[in-house]
Amino acid sequence: MGKRVVSFNTINLFYPMLELLEKLQGMNFQPANDFQAPPIENGYATAIIVQAVTIFESATTRVWYQRHDGASRRFPAAADYFRQISKKRSLCAQIDETVSVRDAVVHSHPYLTEVDWDARGNLTTLRPLRRYPRFGRKRLRRVQAKGQATKKLKLNLVPTRVSRRDVYIAIQSPMPKENRMKPSPEQYVIDPKGKKISVILSVKQHQQMVADLHDLAVAAERREEGPKSLAEMKRRLKEDGIL
Repeated sequence: MGKRVVSFNTINLFYPMLELLEKLQGMNFQPANDFQAPPIENGYATAIIVQAVTIFESATTRVWYQRHDGASRRFPAAADYFRQISKKRSLCAQIDETVSVRDAVVHSHPYLTEVDWDARGNLTTLRPLRRYPRFGRKRLRRVQAKGQATKKLKLNLVPTRVSRRDVYIAIQSPMPKENRMKPSPEQYVIDPKGKKISVILSVKQHQQMVADLHDLAVAAERREEGPKSLAEMKRRLKEDGIL
């Protein structure tokens, strides 16, 4: 007699999300304007959030299936079901907000405004962004604060403005602080395929690297020298005016 199996692939969904996250962390940082984040960063950030919510929904569906043994009853929305089985109200609210960002992205919620460009070519909005009235479900109205962000996590609800900041907050907010990752301090220049080709360092990092290389060079030059006695070192320090 064959063994009963159920086709859930929740674990498999982690691998592509982690690859996207690694590429996003390696991108050169560019500030967002009032209307949109840098296009490539926005694409990676929204893809990661969509994938993260997909993983959550897949895992929640699996819990529901195990509890009800595949009963024919209709499965509720994953965030709503999680609210039924979890006592952590704050976590439920955070998940609700992250799901709302996913909904705004996959349903292409349009926002209306007027824009112009200053003398330097920077885009600015002339009017506050306004969501097109026919878009936005009950969850969005529940989580949206004043402006175009969520109440607790302050996640962008305007799809074009979603950036790495939203990714770090959405993915890590349910985690204990000691398990949260820190954004990489290195910044990279990548080619169109996402391959790192150069690294960008701050002046402070560059100076520290030069100092470290100098110390290594001095150590290499003196590796054949024998040890100096305490008396010899005191004599040298007195000659140099240090003692």
